[in-house]
Amino acid sequence: MDIKYLILKFHLPAHVQKCWDNYSFNLTPHVGRTDGEAPERGWASLNDLAYSTQEMGPGSHQDTLDDCFGDMNWSKATRMAATLVLRAEDAIYWQQEQVEAWVSFARTLPANLRQRWTKMARDWEQGKSLTNPFEYKNDVVTVSSVHFELAQEEEMDILAGNVTVVHKEVTPSEFVLQGLNLEDAICRQLLNEDTLGAHTTDCKRSKALEGANTLCRRFISWEELQRLYMPTVTPHRQSFGVEGKASSKDLQDIRLFLPSEVVLVIPCAERLVRYEFHYRIAQAHAALRDLRECLVVRQHLYSSKKCYSHGTEAVTRSNRKIEAEGKRIAELVSRYRTIHQKLVVLSSVVNESSWQDTLRVLEDKDIQGLTTEDHMHCAVGAQGKKDCLGAGRKQLTWIWFVGGPRGWDCYKYVVLRTTKGLY
Repeated sequence: MDIKYLILKFHLPAHVQKCWDNYSFNLTPHVGRTDGEAPERGWASLNDLAYSTQEMGPGSHQDTLDDCFGDMNWSKATRMAATLVLRAEDAIYWQQEQVEAWVSFARTLPANLRQRWTKMARDWEQGKSLTNPFEYKNDVVTVSSVHFELAQEEEMDILAGNVTVVHKEVTPSEFVLQGLNLEDAICRQLLNEDTLGAHTTDCKRSKALEGANTLCRRFISWEELQRLYMPTVTPHRQSFGVEGKASSKDLQDIRLFLPSEVVLVIPCAERLVRYEFHYRIAQAHAALRDLRECLVVRQHLYSSKKCYSHGTEAVTRSNRKIEAEGKRIAELVSRYRTIHQKLVVLSSVVNESSWQDTLRVLEDKDIQGLTTEDHMHCAVGAQGKKDCLGAGRKQLTWIWFVGGPRGWDCYKYVVLRTTKGLY
């Protein structure tokens, strides 16, 4: 007899990633929609018996529980036929929905990748291979990786003698990266200042002011570099009357005039536009990764509040954490949409549009978690909450299909999170 040990679905999230990959019902063939939690369900309906059994002696206590378990078993046995019919009808409908979704997704993958994945999965399930194809190993696109690639490109230009030295220490890619980092730092500073209230201590106010002053000095230093790399920006900046003006009081009015902001108005070096385009691609992937993480964290907070928060103090504390996570999600959504708009402008200059197949327009309906918990909290009425139950009814939005990886690992990520395989 060949015994396969698995971890119950409800208990699995408390385990480590290795258990998710090797002991999940979702990644095991011939289990259907089994979750393994059936032996545990009876205790939920017996919780109300505690008020009665706590007053009983050991014998009466045992007899009462036996009678209740017997009644549950009898009720389950008498309703078995009707239950199986309803579940079969439901399974047929959702099987069609999920199969159609998978077929649509599989068509976007090259045939050789589908065949390779099918062979890997079947070999692992039949014990012919010890390599688990569901283990998630991913090379993500980051700003640092893009910076390294651009530095390598500049190295090749130097070796080929195709380089014009504008600054002896700061390269063109470094100049663009400094501008993007300064842009992010200003946004974070403004968000921190929004949290200051009437009762903020002088210590926090002084730290906020010091941070703003530091950013102003960084901007003045970076603006000097901009005059070298983007000389056409100087008269454009003068037309706005903002040249050289930077103080902590008008931090929100600082305009960097990066290539994405001025390329359609004034001439700009094609190399700088291309560099910013690559950096923006990495920023978009990073924003989506952070957004997915925040959605998972919010799901955990919802579950934690439901299970462990009792009483006014605990519920209030949980609500504050959920609210803070919601604000973080809103910030990331706004950041991604801003980056996407800049990518549209930059791609029109560099003649690159393939990125739009992966980094799509982020709509409100796309901001959904991996589970149905988010829908449960937004659903109205008992029927609405009932329709949200079950992983079989859950359909992931496109943000969970964008891992920022290159090549085969992207598809492994999707398979790991959504289904058992591509066959």
